Amino acid sequence: MIILIDAYNVLKAHVRGTISSTVIEEFLGQLTSYGRKKGHTLVTVFDGGSFNWPHQDKRKHVTTIYSGYQSTADDVIKKIVATSQNKDILLVSSDRALCLYAEEYQIPSINPEDFMPYVRMKHERYPTIIEGAGPMIKHASQDSDDALDELMEEGSRVLLLKEEIEPALHVPQARSKIERKLLKIVAKL
Repeated sequence: MIILIDAYNVLKAHVRGTISSTVIEEFLGQLTSYGRKKGHTLVTVFDGGSFNWPHQDKRKHVTTIYSGYQSTADDVIKKIVATSQNKDILLVSSDRALCLYAEEYQIPSINPEDFMPYVRMKHERYPTIIEGAGPMIKHASQDSDDALDELMEEGSRVLLLKEEIEPALHVPQARSKIERKLLKIVAKL
């Protein structure tokens, strides 16, 4: 899957103050880790750069495009969207005009606030824990190890909610084609 990111739009939603080159590098590092972990190709588009025309920098799983002085990141994103209609692609932006443009090409979009938690999730696959879930059942065995028994008892006090482990995505028939496509893509994130 290709994830097309309106980079400054995403950074402005998550960074307070100045967006320095250090912040950008950290952001690209997070995206690279996410892309490697999930097997997605990420395309980040920034305004500006050091050339007049768009140019790109490729890393593993992340292609960074700078729009150059002659165009904007929105222009570059629109060109990519126009040529990616039949691809498995997702736009990450809160720019309403860009999202509507992508929708014309049947490309779903997601808000940065909804996307970034997927990127920031480290290895937390099971986020919710219920403490003190039920009574302890003990089984007698001939080989008794008090340390092991204590460890097993401690572990049985913690249960995970299945609904939050893998939320079911039910796609009702009343949804539009673009909404159904978005739900399928979000399931891949």
